Amino acid sequence: TATATATATATATATATATATATATATATATATATATATATATATAGEAGSIKMEC
Repeated sequence: TATATATATATATATATATATATATATATATATATATATATATATAGEAGSIKMEC
């Protein structure tokens, strides 16, 4: 019984750790994607502003 409990506890801990790692990875990926998107948008906006100034 003690062994079964210890095994169940270890399995639950490993599962929780894997879940936390996956969540952290997903969050980091989402953050990186959002940052890249924001940078691309800012670059495009700056480029458009430059084009408009040149046309004027």
